[in-house]
Formats: sequence, structure tokens, C-alpha cells
Amino acid sequence: MQLREAMDRALNSRFRTTAEYRDFYFARARQLLEDEGIEMDLPDVAGDATVEEIDRVLGLVWAAVEVTNSETF
Repeated sequence: MQLREAMDRALNSRFRTTAEYRDFYFARARQLLEDEGIEMDLPDVAGDATVEEIDRVLGLVWAAVEVTNSETF
């Protein structure tokens, strides 16, 4: 688990601002939702939002995908 966290920190260190972090991960989230056929609007998140606030929204996306996939099978 510690190795995974270290890898995440290294990957995310490339973002100069939380807005860059948000934009990158929201684009990935939108693509995942589209790929899964899930219609879900992502809320507006301020450019100065914290990583924790952004991750909370992303957690909702991952949960929606999990629920959708579990109901499909």
C-alpha cells in the first residue's frame, strides 16, 4: 500500500496546480463514463479546490461505474 501511495505521489507531482490535477483526472473520468455508457455530469469544481475536494468528486465517479457494472452482470 505504501508503494502504491508513493507511486501516486510521484505521478501527481507533475501537476503545478490543483486546476491541472482536476483537469487531467476529470478528462479521464469523463472518458471512463463515456466508455461505460454512463450519463453523469461532473460538478463544477473551482480551480483552487483542494486535492481532497477533487478526489471526493472522482470517488463518486468510480462508485457510479462500480454500481453500474455490478447491476449489469
